[in-house]
Amino acid sequence: MKKGLSVLAVGMLVLSLLLSVQSTAKAVMIEPPSLPDPYVTPVSGDMEFNTELLPVQQFPGAQDYNQMLVPVGFTLGQAQFLDTGVVVSGMDSGKATVCFTFTGASSGWGGKVGVWNGTKWVLLSTTIKNLEESPNSLACAPITGNGTYVFIRYVADTSLLPKCYSGWSLSTDSYEGGTYFYAHLHNLADGTPATLTFLSAVPASNYYGFDGTTSENVGNYLSGDADFYDATFETDGPVLVTLRVTTGGCTADLQINVGTELVEIPQG
Repeated sequence: MKKGLSVLAVGMLVLSLLLSVQSTAKAVMIEPPSLPDPYVTPVSGDMEFNTELLPVQQFPGAQDYNQMLVPVGFTLGQAQFLDTGVVVSGMDSGKATVCFTFTGASSGWGGKVGVWNGTKWVLLSTTIKNLEESPNSLACAPITGNGTYVFIRYVADTSLLPKCYSGWSLSTDSYEGGTYFYAHLHNLADGTPATLTFLSAVPASNYYGFDGTTSENVGNYLSGDADFYDATFETDGPVLVTLRVTTGGCTADLQINVGTELVEIPQG
């Protein structure tokens, strides 16, 4: 294994760094513990019904991703749960409003109230209001019956996200006869867990190998880099590969040209 760079490789690396500016970031929001509980307010019809708070560990339609529970039916890394939901029962008819307090709207976060229909999360029409003299926002949606209601949040404005992925880029190296991807993450401490997820290869016909998800720690070979030894691949001609790096509280979609020639990145 060797990370020495030839003149050509240096040129490729510089170009890869320039191309990585087109990355799309998706942060991981950590909710503070002091947020108010969700609540349900009757509007018309049945004015008496039962509500019960539900912790995220008991949510239906959840799957594990990056050491947290996220809603099924969404691209991994793009949607998260607020940590507390509410179960409504005994509501035979009428209308009500369910509201969730969340933080992060000023940092690009938004979302919608979702109800579990037994097989998937159905997103409801949701109104978000920023609370005065508070970093919190209130997300409310009309409901018309029993069910499990949660707030599903996602990045609504990427321009407001913290730039914690600045300077991240991808490179390749060889180990035991195979070529693999590694990520430059020099603003993160060694030992920080990092996950690499394959997104696409263009043209796909020229690419063979890593097409899933793998994890390593920053500094597992050289300080500031995460070498993903299981992310091995081969090419038959030039390929533009897009990979998702998730670590340090952020996610960035990065691109790298591999193969004998450069692939032009589509504009628009």
